[in-house]
Amino acid sequence: MDTHRVVKRLKEAGFTDTQAEVVTDIVRDAREMDRDDLVTKNFLKAELAEFKADLLKWLLPMMVGQVALTAALVKLL
Repeated sequence: MDTHRVVKRLKEAGFTDTQAEVVTDIVRDAREMDRDDLVTKNFLKAELAEFKADLLKWLLPMMVGQVALTAALVKLL
């Protein structure tokens, strides 16, 4: 990234020297950051699928238990 050119363009757009330099530094830092720490859409989809599967593993037995309990209570009445 040509930081000199970015600063020049920002100054032409009305930024002060300090503002233009700070914005340019932030953009440069963002471009150079470690993207390994970012969460991707595919990662989120995989995590959500795993969460749903785990949820079903726990909810299904609980729901079956509730039905059985309700049926037993109905028989007592």
